[in-house]
Amino acid sequence: MFWNKNKKKYKVLPDKGLSYVMTENGEPMPTYYRPNSGLFCSTPLSENDTVYFLNIRRPIVIDVDNVAPIVIPDDLPAECDGIIFLNFGKYKITAFYVKDVASQSMSF
Repeated sequence: MFWNKNKKKYKVLPDKGLSYVMTENGEPMPTYYRPNSGLFCSTPLSENDTVYFLNIRRPIVIDVDNVAPIVIPDDLPAECDGIIFLNFGKYKITAFYVKDVASQSMSF
C-alpha cells in the first residue's frame, strides 16, 4: 500500500464569513472557559462562570465520544484557527479550542 503524502490529515472547514460558534438561531453561542482542560464549553460549571464568545472561522471538527483524555493535535494546518469537539465529556457537550485566546475570545 502506498502512502499519499499530499492527503490531508484534517479537513478544515471553509471560511463562511462568521464564526462557527453559533446557536441554531444564528446568534453567537455563549461558552464557558474550563481551566482544567483549557477548552471553552457550551455549558457552565456554575452560575457564576464568565461568558465568552468565540471567533472560530476555519475549524476542524472532531467527535470525541468515549475518548479521554482529549489531546490538542500539534500538527494542525496553518489555516486552522480552532477545533470543535463534539460529544465531549460525560454529558456529550460541545467544546472548543482556539489557537489564539487573546484575539479569538471576548468575555462579558
